[in-house]
Amino acid sequence: GPTRHGAPPTIDLLNRSLLAISSRRFRSAMPGSCLSVWDLLPDSLVLAAVALVCYASTQFPSVPGGDSGELIAAACSVDGYGIPHPPGYPLHTMLARLMISALPVGTIAARVTFLSGICSALAAA
Repeated sequence: GPTRHGAPPTIDLLNRSLLAISSRRFRSAMPGSCLSVWDLLPDSLVLAAVALVCYASTQFPSVPGGDSGELIAAACSVDGYGIPHPPGYPLHTMLARLMISALPVGTIAARVTFLSGICSALAAA
């Protein structure tokens, strides 16, 4: 059920992980020093993994509403490069086609929806 703030448990877990990672890193930095990207990489990977688990556990199992059906259909077109309405989302269409081919588990809609989870997890990192 929801936590005391009304957020689902997976979102609450993600928020707590973000807070723990960021506060530990910023407390360990000395005044005047600078953290490099390599210092933050392990924490970023953990954060991406937590975000991906949260997303995968709550992802929509079929075709979600909005433009999702059109984008999934474009990725499933015969030539593999269908064009949804403008602007066309070419990168998403190509990545979705790759995901459909590379991940032989679940429905096509679930595979493309999982692609959105992967992109979101990488953005969170």
